[in-house]
Amino acid sequence: MKLQNELIHLLKKSGCDVIVNNKKTKELIDYSFNVYNFDYKLNFNELLYVRKKLKKYNKQILIAVKKLKNDKFSRQAVIQFNVYNNLPECLIQIQLLIRKDKLYVIVTSRSLDVKTKLFQDIEIARQIANMFGFQYEYIKFNVGSLHYYT
Repeated sequence: MKLQNELIHLLKKSGCDVIVNNKKTKELIDYSFNVYNFDYKLNFNELLYVRKKLKKYNKQILIAVKKLKNDKFSRQAVIQFNVYNNLPECLIQIQLLIRKDKLYVIVTSRSLDVKTKLFQDIEIARQIANMFGFQYEYIKFNVGSLHYYT
């Protein structure tokens, strides 16, 4: 919750007012942040969303796990999230790199709603990272549009 509150405060302070689909939005573009720990407990619907996403991309996840197990210096352990209803998914990709026996998790998001999808996207990245058997320092998020609806 602390991260979410910090991001909302930042958006309130520095975000631009934007109208998206007839809804008022506070937005920052091209924003990055790191997640060092994650202790939020997802509710049932949030967990369901995470499980569906992991199931849908399970084949790609397993390929990425295999790539890093076969070559721990590979830069090709990437899970790419595809088009949904003719629109690109908000979560675009997760890249995993192992360097100095630590896992680096890099998440690229087209769009991230801080109030409704932040915790689910963190949990997706965290669960994928936990499949590799390496400790990760943090999860890096690179976001095209970080926002919340006011």
